[in-house]
Amino acid sequence: AVAVWLVLFVAIYLDLTPTQGWGTWQHMILPVIAYSLAPLGLVARFTRVSMLEAMRSDYVRTARAKGLNEPTIVVRHIFKNALIPIITLFGPLLPNLMTGSIFIEQTFAIPGLGRHFVTSIFDRDYPVILGMFMLVAVLFGLTYVISDILYTWADPRVRLTRGP
Repeated sequence: AVAVWLVLFVAIYLDLTPTQGWGTWQHMILPVIAYSLAPLGLVARFTRVSMLEAMRSDYVRTARAKGLNEPTIVVRHIFKNALIPIITLFGPLLPNLMTGSIFIEQTFAIPGLGRHFVTSIFDRDYPVILGMFMLVAVLFGLTYVISDILYTWADPRVRLTRGP
């Protein structure tokens, strides 16, 4: 819905950008804005809440009592501990963005994997459909592995070990 309103106001009424295609950098403006608005709000809200929660922690009060300067406290203590919910958010967000590109590609007439996936469904091209599902499954698995690795960087209490 956001993409349609952006096309209507920015591209048609104001005539600032092209409505469709993928030839120049001007063609990328509206799809990028439409694609990033919803996740941007979600990430901003999660970041704000986790930063405020980390700022009220005991270790921040201890760091201030030790006399550390504010930028050091924010970078080393607050931000690093606030990253854990944000890493959790980015795990499923990235593959969801990849699969949600179908709508953006259809709205802005962009040739891409999403459009190819839709045409393969209508053409009953089963190998392409299975390949796309495998790609999405691999993306989900990869992002979860990467988020687990990032957990170990953000929180030293988390360790990667083999299962039981």
